[in-house]
Amino acid sequence: MAFIGTTKVVPCYKTGKGDTFLPAQVLENSVIPMGLREFKLFRTLVHEHTGIWLRDGKQIMLASRLSRRLRHHGLTDFANYY
Repeated sequence: MAFIGTTKVVPCYKTGKGDTFLPAQVLENSVIPMGLREFKLFRTLVHEHTGIWLRDGKQIMLASRLSRRLRHHGLTDFANYY
């Protein structure tokens, strides 16, 4: 999807909330919010597969890393990615 401005076409992503679109450059660098429940699910998954335990303070780091994967797959929340 693209927004046609006065001088150029800007790539945009649908946010999944009605007909709201955000410029791609905004979403490419943003962190998708991760709830505590989702963090605990992913933390357990990471621990089971790698032996690495992510302490509670690593929620933002994990959300940041996984946000790129969500955008790559066109997803808007971690529940659908899990």
